[in-house]
Amino acid sequence: MDVKYAYYNTSKGYKVTGGTAAQFLKADGSLDNNSYVSKSGDTMSGTLTLNHAVNSTIKKDLSTITAASGFARDILQLAGSNGVVDTLAWFGAVEADGTVKMSYGYFGATAYNATKALLWTSDQRVGIGLNGSSLPLDGYRLHVSGNSYTSGNIGVAGAINSTAGELQVQRQGVNRIRTSSTITLVSAEGASGIIYLRPQGDSTSAGQITINANNTQFIDAYNLLFGNQLSTGSTIFHTNLANSTHGYGMWLGHNLQFNGTDFIQPRGSLNSLGLTVNNHKTFSFNYGSATGTNGSVPTLTEVVKISNTGKITTLNDGTSSDWMSAYNTGLVYRGVLSPTVDLNSITSTGWWVQTGNANATSANNYPAGLAGQLRVYYSSVHIVQEYTTYANNNDVYRRYYFSGTWYPWTKDWDSNDFSATNINNWNTAFNWGNHANAGYLTNAPLSNYYTKSESLDLFVGKTGVETISDTKTFTHSPVIPNGTLGTHAVNRNQIALSASPENEGGQQLTISGNNSVSLTNYFVTSRDGSRNADDIAPNSTPRRVRFDFAKSNSAGLGASGNYAGIMTYAPWDGTTASTGDSSYQLAFANQNGINGSGVPMLKIRKGIDGSWTTPWYKLWTEADFTETNIQQWNYMTQYGLQLNQDFTVNTGSGLMISDNHLNSSESGIVDIHQKRFLATKRKEYYSYGSEYDGLGGLNFHIESARFGMGRGANDSDKLAVKGSVKASENFKSEDENPDTMFIPNGRTATLKDEIVNDQSDPKDYAVRLDPHEYEFSSSNLSIDDRNRLIHIIGEQIKMVVNFKEIYPKQQIVIYNFDNGGGTMGVDVYGKRIYNISPGCFLRLYVTKSRRIIAEQEQNCKFIW
Repeated sequence: MDVKYAYYNTSKGYKVTGGTAAQFLKADGSLDNNSYVSKSGDTMSGTLTLNHAVNSTIKKDLSTITAASGFARDILQLAGSNGVVDTLAWFGAVEADGTVKMSYGYFGATAYNATKALLWTSDQRVGIGLNGSSLPLDGYRLHVSGNSYTSGNIGVAGAINSTAGELQVQRQGVNRIRTSSTITLVSAEGASGIIYLRPQGDSTSAGQITINANNTQFIDAYNLLFGNQLSTGSTIFHTNLANSTHGYGMWLGHNLQFNGTDFIQPRGSLNSLGLTVNNHKTFSFNYGSATGTNGSVPTLTEVVKISNTGKITTLNDGTSSDWMSAYNTGLVYRGVLSPTVDLNSITSTGWWVQTGNANATSANNYPAGLAGQLRVYYSSVHIVQEYTTYANNNDVYRRYYFSGTWYPWTKDWDSNDFSATNINNWNTAFNWGNHANAGYLTNAPLSNYYTKSESLDLFVGKTGVETISDTKTFTHSPVIPNGTLGTHAVNRNQIALSASPENEGGQQLTISGNNSVSLTNYFVTSRDGSRNADDIAPNSTPRRVRFDFAKSNSAGLGASGNYAGIMTYAPWDGTTASTGDSSYQLAFANQNGINGSGVPMLKIRKGIDGSWTTPWYKLWTEADFTETNIQQWNYMTQYGLQLNQDFTVNTGSGLMISDNHLNSSESGIVDIHQKRFLATKRKEYYSYGSEYDGLGGLNFHIESARFGMGRGANDSDKLAVKGSVKASENFKSEDENPDTMFIPNGRTATLKDEIVNDQSDPKDYAVRLDPHEYEFSSSNLSIDDRNRLIHIIGEQIKMVVNFKEIYPKQQIVIYNFDNGGGTMGVDVYGKRIYNISPGCFLRLYVTKSRRIIAEQEQNCKFIW
């Protein structure tokens, strides 16, 4: 029957032939054999499976809750025996606007706010077995209330800390630390107060170390014992040898190793040294020479021994009793002095013997060439040596050393040097009276008299031939007879002086006597010396004039021809020590010719003391310029450009060619109205537009070839500008790369990572943010990208993204759109750090120290 409309009622319903009560009749007339779960109060008879779709989830709708409240919501309850319920639930709060916020979730509880098997908070802290409303402690990822049992290994990256009570490590209730089932390192099992270090197991046995502060713990096989030592032979270090070589006791050794039977040398090339404390040798130091063979037994010799009474015995130098005896008796005997020993080198306290007279030499600083005995007394500052000879006279000598110096030997005077008779005679002479007033002639009255020898040396005799070696000055003229030999002094009457009248040939001066001299005095004499004018110093002819013959190119004269005449004139002494007046030199020379040709020239210079202080100055004559030249110069000063004067008479611009105008140390063209430079050189700058005393214009530094605008140039930039710079177009770098931009230090920064130059519109470039985006083309994606912003989108099955390198301050967002509902693995350097749930995204942040922070995983979906 085909019913067109649904307005048909039946009191019984429809029945399909062959149908059952478990089947459904569909609108198309077919039967549905599937079983369905009722929306309310139903019980599932089989397994409910969710497919792989991203949105295949079970949701609980809380949208109908509008009042602000705190509440617990059960997501899953497991009905159990006697009403005990395990619950998967969460506690949250609903705000006034209907927003639901989760505080914590829990699993396994009999009721809300009861003890929970597992509890987790919104910030990923986990608690196990917490009571009531207790939450995991802040700062701990895992908080366990009560004892925790782990059947496997526990790996700890941080510290193990007991926040309350003592930290105990036990095995089956007994405190101990183990490395395996049979190896115990530390154990407290046993008698009270004893700690065992047991590398061989839990039970007490030989080969272990026992620490006991109260009880006797000696066991014969133990090598180390801490505690009371009451048993015979027990010590800190026990060799377990009862022989006379080693015995029981403590040994500390260098290159000594106990092999269970004896002490050996691990390295036969080294000597052995040992310190032992035992019953046999008491306290002793032992030495063994190198055997030459590794592992061989050395022969140990006791070098020093200390008995239980405190007596020290050495192998070669006696005992402490001997040393004490020597200390009580004084100086220590040091032995016989060899023939080559210098007594200056003997500075230690003690006494020595010299047995041979031939060895007591002055070269070795002996006081006498006799055998004897040397005693030395030493302190940190002073040394005294005493030498007694072995001869019949037994003389005694002493000397003293201080501050690096040995002072001479002095001899002690005794009966060998004077007798009792000598002493009696001295006493008799002394008893005669006060010898100071006896009228004896002393040296004082004789000091005014010369001896005969002194008189012959000091005075000239009246007769006899004598030689006077030094110059004698006479205050009156001596009377001298007429000379008879050429070497004799001349009587004044023997000398005749005559001079002829002065004429063109000079003046004749004649001195006659036994010998005559003829002098010719010309009006001016020109000397022919070194022919270099510099050789004539300004102070060489004080208060005189001299003429010299010089070469024309000497002393920078710069004359032509071969020779010149030099006149040197000193108004006073030509020295600063006198009046300070300079001397002068005038040069007569040929300016531009040779022999009779050329123009005569005069040059002058001045100087003082030993040098000429100025160059030659030329005296200009008609030979250098004419009257016509002078008229032309006058015309030029009236109508031409002049230094430091305004030449813009027509325009009145106030420009001039300046040379140190207004003492500003510039040379060039300046504007005197504006007081600025047009184009000048001032000190180290070429300046354009700068003011007289500043650098306000463009300034080119000559040495560094760099510019300063409105300021001086610096040492690094081609152009340094004071103030801002505006360009109608733009600035360009040499490469003219559009993917670069200028930064404040003058360099260009490349736009290629987070910030790029978007050139999609050739007429409108734009600097934009450029996060890098990756999509999976296979199940594995490897990334090494220094970009700060990275987005990764995956829609594959079993996807893994591996970051081969991470960089500080990166932000990475990873989206998992796996259609099959699989997780996406996240690896860093090949190590898995996270698995992203399907339909979710994870945001990572890399810190400056390259630690990775993960935000809470969030849901995501494609909306366009």
